[in-house]
Amino acid sequence: MTRPPNAAVRNAVPWSFVMSVGQVGLSSLTLFIMAALVGPEAFGTIALALVLIMFLQLLLQQGMGAAIVQREDLRNEHLDAAFWMVMSLSMVLVIIGALIAPWWAAINDEPILRDVVWVMLALLPIRGLVVTQDAILRREMRFKALAARANLGVVIGGVAGVAAALAGAGVWALVIQQLTMATTELIVLWTASTFRPRMHYSTAHGRDLIGFSAGSFASSLGLYVQRRSDEVAMGIFFGTR
Repeated sequence: MTRPPNAAVRNAVPWSFVMSVGQVGLSSLTLFIMAALVGPEAFGTIALALVLIMFLQLLLQQGMGAAIVQREDLRNEHLDAAFWMVMSLSMVLVIIGALIAPWWAAINDEPILRDVVWVMLALLPIRGLVVTQDAILRREMRFKALAARANLGVVIGGVAGVAAALAGAGVWALVIQQLTMATTELIVLWTASTFRPRMHYSTAHGRDLIGFSAGSFASSLGLYVQRRSDEVAMGIFFGTR
């Protein structure tokens, strides 16, 4: 696989802007609507669930996307290895998350949090399916497809969440929103990308990627702790509201 030409880089800039601004704007609009419909306690519960889910997702990705984007000599064997490593790990993390969920609910004194986490663990295999596809599109500077993924995910997820909230689903409306958004992004990315994993795993190529991704993972882990530690503390000491 080769690096994109300069023209592709120039074309990627406006689409990167559309992706970022569109996602922030649409997410903010959805946030205001959902906040009016479900209330602060539901948002507190989903925030605490996402703290755990996003940590598991960080372990799932382990810097693999950055390794694919930045690696100079990238072969199809690397992509196959990345895909199967991520998907195998997603299954393991689902089990670990299911075991942790009751403890996480107990320390936050929020019984429903256990069930919310159990359902939202479906995000892990969904996210696992897009790690390689997302990295390939970023490497190729195909930000038009990435912008479509982000904006369509927010819109369709928002519509599903608002509909569920109007039906009185409460916190489950936010769960539906997250799952619908992730599923929409999955469909868009697999439609845009031509890569399809083969039933083949190369240990040597897998080791190449793991070695390359270690530094990126450490950086992402530090950033995650910095951004999420306040949510953990507030949930433990002050509750979901």
